[in-house]
Amino acid sequence: MKLIFLDIDGVICCNSFGRLEDKKLRILQGVCKETSAKVVLSTDWRRVPVLKQRLLATLRDYGIEAIGSTPCRPAWQAVRPMEIVSWLAAYHETAGSADRPYVTHFVAIDDRALLQETGGDGLQGHFVHTRVSVGITDRAAQRMKELLTQNEP
Repeated sequence: MKLIFLDIDGVICCNSFGRLEDKKLRILQGVCKETSAKVVLSTDWRRVPVLKQRLLATLRDYGIEAIGSTPCRPAWQAVRPMEIVSWLAAYHETAGSADRPYVTHFVAIDDRALLQETGGDGLQGHFVHTRVSVGITDRAAQRMKELLTQNEP
């Protein structure tokens, strides 16, 4: 299974209104469709139930399957990579069946410099960095596709 650990602010929402942006959602939709990737929420939006529900509904509307959220460690600490690595470890403890396949490829997309955060070493070769004012671009999407399909026949 292929996964995208998804941040929202600075990736899909690059405005001051908290509005999810169609163009960016369509870019993400293309990555998911081309690679058969599913999404795990790593965004702080997962901490606020109303935002999380709105986000999940929007992703569904775009045909993007979200299968979970990373665990929430204390807010405002630079530990998002640890949350991602923890999610992967917990998932793999019970993976290996047809309905719960192993993760073969993953990528985290975020405007934060995750490689410099605590646990960032675990994301080496699995990270696409966006700019907060720009978000996901076609170039970022291409890099995501490369990471999600590398070493495939």
